[in-house]
Amino acid sequence: MKTIAAVIAAIALTPAVAIAAPKPAESVESPASEAQIAKSQPRRYCVASTPTGSRLERRECRTLDAWLKDGFDPRVQ
Repeated sequence: MKTIAAVIAAIALTPAVAIAAPKPAESVESPASEAQIAKSQPRRYCVASTPTGSRLERRECRTLDAWLKDGFDPRVQ
């Protein structure tokens, strides 16, 4: 009977210990570094299309130069 009470007590206390455990610190980037990353990468334009014979939409993202190279301007709708 004592073992059953000990098991029940252990099970009851386990979630409380897990909840009380401190969470590891998350790394937070400063907005300035995110802005620098955005400036260093070229802007990408995404176009969604549904291929013939499919019900799933396909999304393709490229730089403006890559789209214009194929003769398509994603800015015009």
